[in-house]
Amino acid sequence: MSTLSTLAGDTPTLQTPETPKPARVPIRGIREGEHVEVIPYDGREDTAAFKFIPWFWERLKNAGLLDLYYPGNGATSFPSFVRLLSGDVRVILFVIRDTQGEVSDCIGFATWAPIEFGGCQVGNAGFVFLPEYWDRQTTINATRVGMKFWFDQMTPKLDVAIGMNPEGNHLVQRFLHRIGWTRVGTLPLPQFYAGKTSDLVLWYYTRKQYELDKEKA
Repeated sequence: MSTLSTLAGDTPTLQTPETPKPARVPIRGIREGEHVEVIPYDGREDTAAFKFIPWFWERLKNAGLLDLYYPGNGATSFPSFVRLLSGDVRVILFVIRDTQGEVSDCIGFATWAPIEFGGCQVGNAGFVFLPEYWDRQTTINATRVGMKFWFDQMTPKLDVAIGMNPEGNHLVQRFLHRIGWTRVGTLPLPQFYAGKTSDLVLWYYTRKQYELDKEKA
C-alpha cells in the first residue's frame, strides 16, 4: 500500500475541532486517460496507515461525509474510523490511476459486513464518494468496478449485496436505482439524517443480476 502514502504527504495532521458546514466543491470527475480501480484495504497490513488513514479521515470530515457512518459524531470519529478501516468490516478503496499508472487520488470507499445465510454469501454494504467526484460517470463507473470485485473477483464471491440507508437521503435512493439495485421497502428503524429522523430503506443487488447486466454492457 506504499502508493497510498504519497497521497497524504510527509507530515500527518489530525485536528478535531467543530467542523463548519462544508463548502460546495467543484466537480473534478475523472479525466481522459485516467481510470478507477479498487484496492482491498486493511489498515493492519498497511505500513503507511499512520499517514493514510488520518489524511483520508480529514478529507471525509471536511466534506461532511463522516456523519453518514457516525451521525452527529463525525468530527470526533477518528478512533472509530481507524477501527472501521482496520478489520471492523471489509473495505475497498476507490482510487484513480493516471496515465502513468500511478495512484493520483482516493475518491471514496466501500464497506461490507459478510454474512452467510444457508450457504449464500451476503454483504451488508455501503458506498461513500468524495463530492468532487459526484459526476454521474465517475461514481457509476466506480460502483460497477466495486461490484465486479464483489461478484466476480474476491473469494468467496458475494451472492447478494444489500444496502440500508435513511429514506431522507434522496440522493442515495436515486443513485442506487440508477445502478440497477432493487428497492425492497422501508424498515421501521428511525435513522438520524440531515437533522431529521427517517425510516431505513432496504435495497439489494444479486450476482445473477450482475451477470445479466454484464451481458447487456
